Amino acid sequence: MSKNLIVFIHQPDFLPWIGFFEKLKVSDVYVVLDDVQFIRRGWINRDKIIINNNPGWLTVPVKSKGNYKEIIKNIKIDHDINWVEDFVKIFVHNYNKFPHYKTHVPNICNILKKKQKYLIDLNLELIEYVTNYFKIKKEMIFSSSLNLSKLKDEKIIEILKKLNATEYVTGMGSKNYLDENVFKKENIKLNFYDNSTQKENSKFNFREDLSIFDLMLRTNKIF
Repeated sequence: MSKNLIVFIHQPDFLPWIGFFEKLKVSDVYVVLDDVQFIRRGWINRDKIIINNNPGWLTVPVKSKGNYKEIIKNIKIDHDINWVEDFVKIFVHNYNKFPHYKTHVPNICNILKKKQKYLIDLNLELIEYVTNYFKIKKEMIFSSSLNLSKLKDEKIIEILKKLNATEYVTGMGSKNYLDENVFKKENIKLNFYDNSTQKENSKFNFREDLSIFDLMLRTNKIF
């Protein structure tokens, strides 16, 4: 590990928004937070794209029986529901006239058609597709591999200390709950990232709460 180590910690969301990749881009290490409880109606198995000219949800169905307190890495996709074909039709119907449709939609659909067993595998492959396209190469570590014992905010500190991190990149919303004094005590700088790349790309008429794929289909000059 380098002397100055910038760490980004986040759940492996489905089709993440641009802010996820902005924070990833300015970091040295991405810690995949895979050993925390799966939250239904969160962003782990769903995100928004344009559907019939309005923002709409794409939700990957997951096996729910006995999984209400299961951690993210153990969540299985429910392939008894015919969701892949529906997703493909949605992408084709709603984005076929976008300038970068041919560049990305066939690739996205091919990833969906693999029908991975676990949600985390699908999500990480989609994330990897974006990072490879924009040549964002980062070391990736799974939180489940770090033998952690703490919960919530203390878990973040534990991860950062185990990695000897000097800086933690997080969203502006974290200001509402993170105790900055704790990070100061551990000599870890807090970087509340303000999504500057997103602001620079506002001319492409996209909504900030949509998946980055919506913007990728509009322009290839995001970063």
